[in-house]
Amino acid sequence: MFTDIFHIDNAFRNYITRRLFPLLGCSAGDCAIEVPVSGTKTCIRLVRSKNGRCFIIRAYAKSDKSSAQQLFLADNILQKHGIPSPKVVDYIALYSDKGVSFLTEEYIAGQIWREIAPDETLARRLAVLLARLHSIGSDGWGALRAPTRRGKYGSYRFKKVRHRLHGIGKFINDAGISRMEFRAACQWFKSYDCILDNLSSYQLVHDKLNSGNVICSPKLDTVYLLDFATLHYGYRGKDIAQAELELLNEDPALGKIFLDEYFRHFPPETAEEYEAIAPFCRGYYHLARCSTYLRRDHKSHAGKNAFKKDFVKRFRHHWQALSDIMQMEYTGASSANPDQP
Repeated sequence: MFTDIFHIDNAFRNYITRRLFPLLGCSAGDCAIEVPVSGTKTCIRLVRSKNGRCFIIRAYAKSDKSSAQQLFLADNILQKHGIPSPKVVDYIALYSDKGVSFLTEEYIAGQIWREIAPDETLARRLAVLLARLHSIGSDGWGALRAPTRRGKYGSYRFKKVRHRLHGIGKFINDAGISRMEFRAACQWFKSYDCILDNLSSYQLVHDKLNSGNVICSPKLDTVYLLDFATLHYGYRGKDIAQAELELLNEDPALGKIFLDEYFRHFPPETAEEYEAIAPFCRGYYHLARCSTYLRRDHKSHAGKNAFKKDFVKRFRHHWQALSDIMQMEYTGASSANPDQP
């Protein structure tokens, strides 16, 4: 966050006129500079040229330079592999005397996913897009720059689970969740450590595949990914679960079409591996939504522990969905082992 608005305004002006315009081959008379809604707060500017091209310029404070570097590195990988996404046209670190960095990318006109009603065609296109992303693999997991970590992926994922559970823990009485249910959920997630620790390969994953981070072209014939701040090498399951449950609105028919098309691009063992881990991935999605709704409700009450009706309704929907996934697995395990007490 910038506190010196005067400096950042000057830095934007200098960067755009002295560096970006020459790079784009245009002049101030050919382009309009706009400050979008919340652009002052988020340090974003738009440049629109007379020929219809549009670019988004983001400024990063010196302390946040790594975020710009992440997006620049992500763009190099995505463009190399032909993944539909906004193309970065310029990145420069520490441009101003106060260490402001700038990153400029193409603006993609279209409809954000949350504004459209997905159908079978879009479900297939989404599947193809994710399959292309997940086809970029690595022997190790971790950050884009150095995915060298081996094993212990289950422990890493469980830390994420524990963080979510910790956020929920102090509200479980208000949410109508018993301590026994809470502990059972914790133990259930922990039971996946072994299978996740033994993964032999990893994929490039988006990790934040919500309805605001996917955009469709005006004719809905191309699907693009946005926001690569969390792009890293890990396991594909979280992306798949978010696509099924959020982007396709938990629609079983669309979910099946999506999964069939997605796994058509991989060998059979890929689908078998996901089938074994899918309950964890879907369960984590619902747990994350529970945590999100609690956090929003807590903020809306300015620190009070009371629940707001619309938030608690959504919270309970996702907690019940998590409970159903756990119960289905327990039931399945009992059916497979009838002699087990």
